[in-house]
Amino acid sequence: MDPIATWRTVTTPKPLLEPRDVLDSAEQILGRLEALTDKAEAELPPTTGVEAMHPTILGAARKLWLDGRFRLAVQSAAETLTSQLKTRTGLANMDATNVYEKAFNVRSPVLTWPGDPSDRTVSSVQNGLSKYASGLNMTARNTATHWPPTR
Repeated sequence: MDPIATWRTVTTPKPLLEPRDVLDSAEQILGRLEALTDKAEAELPPTTGVEAMHPTILGAARKLWLDGRFRLAVQSAAETLTSQLKTRTGLANMDATNVYEKAFNVRSPVLTWPGDPSDRTVSSVQNGLSKYASGLNMTARNTATHWPPTR
């Protein structure tokens, strides 16, 4: 190496990072961020859009929801569902919680899960529906209707 020919490169300080180093680091960071975003999206609970709702229920809640009146939309949807259940099961004189419990009751259900009722899985699903349906009604409908609680 000729010291006179390379003298300028010896006396001029070299940058710590070259442009290619910066670009490589940025690409690595973007790759890591994309992987983290993909992981976070994969861990989100599944969502269902309103288009998956039954048209009767959506019809009862849609305008209220679009107007931003979410509590009233939930209340209207729940009331409509309960009304439909009462009509279809002939249990019109029962309160909402009891109609769900009666409709899916394990011993004498009005609505039954398909299959042999003596099968443990069918019986278990029927029991779960009884508890889930009435529990969901008490949680969603009652909260929308009676919140905040009065003392």
